[in-house]
Amino acid sequence: MSSNSTFVRVWDWIRETKEFTCLDMCSALSISKNHAYWYIGKLLRVDHIVRKNEGRQLKRSKGEHGKYCLKLNSLQPPVLTSKKGKEQVLSPRQKVWNAIRIFTKFTLTDLQIASGSSYYTCKAYTQALIKAGYLKIVSKVNQFGGKQYTYQLIKNTGPKALKIRREGRQERWVVDPNTKKIYEIGKTG
Repeated sequence: MSSNSTFVRVWDWIRETKEFTCLDMCSALSISKNHAYWYIGKLLRVDHIVRKNEGRQLKRSKGEHGKYCLKLNSLQPPVLTSKKGKEQVLSPRQKVWNAIRIFTKFTLTDLQIASGSSYYTCKAYTQALIKAGYLKIVSKVNQFGGKQYTYQLIKNTGPKALKIRREGRQERWVVDPNTKKIYEIGKTG
């Protein structure tokens, strides 16, 4: 049996189980503890599973194992590519930038769904790109007691995500790795 088909079995089992420990995986799938930890580590790095009670420091007694639960329930198993032994995991900023480049017009909710990033990550990134002159607000709609803006990309410089540089808490510059230029926020060029 190939490692790819084993991984598909592991992924299908995780999707059905939803919450598990390493030992649960070993006994259910008849794989070694080392292999189970390898799969768990890969899935943690690509953000498809999370440690349960991750925020709290829980003391575990000897022999007790950490619990994991499913974060993203996609039908297809995630692609675990590696380049020189390291996974190619996209940052939330890169995911948002990719989604912005795909859409002609979009809302923050569209970005959140397409990128899988938090609403606040999408909002902060779009606000900075508006100030830097990369995005513009196309329309504003009052909906459900709040405002919803529609944005449009007006400067698509390439595939690499723009980096926002701050001075203290205030955004000051946008670094464009595609053009290798630095733009001061509020002054476009």
